[in-house]
Amino acid sequence: MANIFTYGSLMYEPVWQKLVRGHYKKVPAQLDKFKRVKVKQASYPVIIEDADHSVNGMVYFDVTPEDVQLLDIFEGDYYQRTSLTVASESGELVVDCYLLNPQHHNICSSELWCEQEFIDKYLINFVDDYLAEKNNESI
Repeated sequence: MANIFTYGSLMYEPVWQKLVRGHYKKVPAQLDKFKRVKVKQASYPVIIEDADHSVNGMVYFDVTPEDVQLLDIFEGDYYQRTSLTVASESGELVVDCYLLNPQHHNICSSELWCEQEFIDKYLINFVDDYLAEKNNESI
């Protein structure tokens, strides 16, 4: 079982529940020394190390190995699941988090990701649109 820190589309229940089979307890958390930036020509973010920033997100607790595997597939080769420590109301938590593989940093824009813009414009159709995009890439 793994605790998963999410900071982008997976923070939102409609996206999370379309991908995993289980229902998990979750709490807000903060990851220090990272910032969340837009991916070029995409609606979702990545996080990159930055000592002057922190990223708010959501921790899902005790995610089953089967659901972690589904998340690994969703995140694909661009990301690596990495163990980090986040802060929550109940203290520090050791979590797994999907970080961009260094060889793919060229997909990052310099612009910070806007959570409200994602909610307003992209959240409703995100999973279907993203999966269609991924399927087109593999053709």
